[in-house]
Amino acid sequence: MKILLSCALIALAAGLTSFGLTRWVASQRAPADEMAWLRQEFALNAQQAEAIARLHARYGPVCDEHCANVMATRQRLAGLPPGTPAHVEAAAEMESLARVCSESTRRHLEAVAALMDPAQGERYLALIGGKLAAHNHAEPLGLR
Repeated sequence: MKILLSCALIALAAGLTSFGLTRWVASQRAPADEMAWLRQEFALNAQQAEAIARLHARYGPVCDEHCANVMATRQRLAGLPPGTPAHVEAAAEMESLARVCSESTRRHLEAVAALMDPAQGERYLALIGGKLAAHNHAEPLGLR
């Protein structure tokens, strides 16, 4: 019995240590430089990269506003009893906000793709556009 208990405690300690170490290592990664990734992945020249960086800078506040509206509406929706008129209204507002966000982001992605070489722009839209279609508006849309 003592041996079984000792083995179980050792296995538990090893598992917890492995889990903690994995979480710590994952949190130590440096944030990805999205523009560096775009430059490399889509073979952007300096002019293309600069123009896309300007587009991203202009779109950032628009995206932030969309996210803030979605988060506020999601929080309000969570506090309402399901089936009530207020809940139905907030759910409709959430759908509308998600649609506005998706359409706006789609236009932004198309503007970015238009600055790339045509084949790279198509590849970019195929890669990122698929992420947009599956996006649930619970977090920002990542490039990768």
